[in-house]
Amino acid sequence: MNSNLININNLSVNYGKTTVLEDINISIPRGEITVILGGSGCGKTTLLKSMLKLQPLAAGSIKIFNRNIKSSEFNQELKKIGMVFQNGALLNSITVRNNISIPLKHHTNLPDEIIDRIIISKLKLVNLEGAGHLLPAELSGGMKKRAAVARAIALDPVLLFCDEPSAGLDPITSASLDNLLIKLKQQLDMTMVIVTHELASVRRIADNIIFLHEGKILFQGSYNEIQNSDNRHIQEFFSSN
Repeated sequence: MNSNLININNLSVNYGKTTVLEDINISIPRGEITVILGGSGCGKTTLLKSMLKLQPLAAGSIKIFNRNIKSSEFNQELKKIGMVFQNGALLNSITVRNNISIPLKHHTNLPDEIIDRIIISKLKLVNLEGAGHLLPAELSGGMKKRAAVARAIALDPVLLFCDEPSAGLDPITSASLDNLLIKLKQQLDMTMVIVTHELASVRRIADNIIFLHEGKILFQGSYNEIQNSDNRHIQEFFSSN
């Protein structure tokens, strides 16, 4: 079995005539948390969108589960992927329970009784027992992020993408969310790709780090390795955050 869940080769992405990502080559290991780092506008979110088929590729290829994401066969693999958006992206007009039910009702033919059991188990997994009847507006910032995680893992994905999961959270709540992500990785054998700029979170969760600068890869490796990098842009990033 290939130890890498994602393989990106010679990827380039353009916005109009502007090149946003250029000649990106990345391998993302199975069963680990890979963090994408870099300054504002470096291409982090664009790289994430490219892997999710939300951004057209100008050149190169992306393979996930050993399938090219441009192939028709890959569409069936999308059920194995979960996504946690930066703001949670919960539907405000329905309860947390109903938010979590959306992927289950859309992608399965399970009876309501089984769906209810799955929702209860996911709420328990993210420490939100008893919050299923609440509306998103009644949740704290940390609870919203946990509810978004519960929805993202409703179908037991193999791969979880997260865009700035700790954004807007206080340090204690952020640490709690990080611990939840680590628990999910360990208990569910889940691979995660996380875009963040929170260095405290990076220290806690990152098995691997990809550092982008002006659309190019400057570094791939561990947290300890990037701390010892002599690259000027990397040093400036760490000293200013």
